[in-house]
Amino acid sequence: MVLDRRVLNHPIISGTVGDLLTGFVAFVEKDEVTLDCFSYGGEVVPQNFRYLEVQVTQ
Repeated sequence: MVLDRRVLNHPIISGTVGDLLTGFVAFVEKDEVTLDCFSYGGEVVPQNFRYLEVQVTQ
């Protein structure tokens, strides 16, 4: 059975690195999970974001 792509954006999960406020969305498709992040203020998320110490907030 093949499931369609699922977008998981609730509950809202946010995180901060310094002054950068980000949100997270998970995508599930074909037995794979992808976690994507975005900034709430339109700032550019740095390419090394995954290696930084992110403080998760709600």
